[in-house]
Parts: sequence; structure tokens; C-alpha cells
Amino acid sequence: MHSKGIMHRDLKPANILLRTEYNWNCVVADFGLAEFENSSEYLFKRCGTPGYVAPEVIGMTDSKYNGKCDIFSVGVILYQLLFCKGLFRGTDYDMVYELNRNYNREVYDNLFEDIYRRVRTPEIENYMISLGLTSADEVYKSLELLNRAKLLKSDDMLEALDILRTLDLLKMMLVPEPEKRVSAKNALEHEFFKTTEWKRECFIKEDNLSASSRNSIRVSVDFSNFRPRDSFQCNHNQNLLTGVDSTIN
Repeated sequence: MHSKGIMHRDLKPANILLRTEYNWNCVVADFGLAEFENSSEYLFKRCGTPGYVAPEVIGMTDSKYNGKCDIFSVGVILYQLLFCKGLFRGTDYDMVYELNRNYNREVYDNLFEDIYRRVRTPEIENYMISLGLTSADEVYKSLELLNRAKLLKSDDMLEALDILRTLDLLKMMLVPEPEKRVSAKNALEHEFFKTTEWKRECFIKEDNLSASSRNSIRVSVDFSNFRPRDSFQCNHNQNLLTGVDSTIN
């Protein structure tokens, strides 16, 4: 899709369909908001579903954007699959809309600081101390190098690498600035798709997140009283994963 210069602009769980019940062969549906990147003017500029919209789309900081807006939406979906909750949580449409619209570098940094703090096991802590590492990014790169050299033997550290590898991809996809966000092509080349074992259960429960993260990043909304907001174009679809009755087209 992106190789053909097409942006979907409304990626969310409800628009990803499984071909059969028992495998992961899926298709993307509902191209009602799709647009060519090189269109002289977008029919709808601010569009999508609140809670899944990239910052550059919901805030329209530029007159044009590209397919990386879809990468952000996929990052939100990945976040939901990992943590069993959405990224922007509120009790009504306005709250979700505002949380989504106010997503910025500060929120992003606080989010991942909290996540990395929660996944720092005693094994990772000791590893960081022994090598003088100061960040999760440094730990991930170090463990990846050891793994490629087949020097990583501990099951605990292999599991830690699995988690950090997944979070590294997530972090690249949820970058607020589109120019710094990973592209679809580069995302597919990430180690996550080569080696990580897919797990069905969430590896971080909501109860483990700090109050600051829960306050700045919330989700799951009742859109029964949904109404379009300003020039932000909206659809009316049922979000099967979060129970949100929403879309923006």
C-alpha cells in the first residue's frame, strides 16, 4: 500500500480482518478515507478514528503528510495487543480526542520511561550495573549483539531480549514526529519480525503502570453520544477491541 503511495488513514482493529478464524492471515478493510500521498489536496485533511490518529493528522501541523501516519496507528494497535488496553483512554469522545490531540514528545518520553521501568527485572538491573549501562536502549543493543554472536544463553535474558525487542519496535512506531518515525519498509526489517516469539498474553498488566502514565495515556470509550468535532471528519463504526463506537472519515 505505502509502496504505491497510498495512505489508509483509518487503521484500527475493526478495519483489520482475518481471512480465517485460526490463522494470522489478515487483510486491511475500509479504504473510505484512503488518499494518495501526492494528491494536490486531500479531500479530508483531519480524519481517522480518535485514539488511533497520528499527531500530524489530528493536529494538522502541516498541509501534507505521508504514509507514516498509518505507522502510528499500527503502533497504537500493537500497544493494545501488548498491554490489553488502548493508548488514549477516556470516558467520552472529547476526552479521547483531546488525549490523542495532545500526544507529544513529553507524553511519549514519560510513557516509555514508565514502561521500561516496569520491565526492568533483577537480571536486567544486574546486567546494566555490570556493564555500566544507563538506558533500556543500551541494554537492548547490547543483548542483541550477544544474541547474534550466540553468546546469550540465559533463559531469563533471552526473555528480556524478547521484551526489549518488542518495545523497541513499538517505540519507533509511536514517535510523535513523523520525520523521525519508522517507515513501513524499515519496520518490517526490524529484528522483532525475524526472531521474536509471538505471545497471546499481555506481558505488562495495567495495574503495574504508574499513576502518571495512566493519567496521561488513557483509553476505551463509549461513543454512544458521538458527534463530529469541528472539521475533524468522522465515521460511525464499532471498534471491536475497545468497545469504542467511533471513526473519523
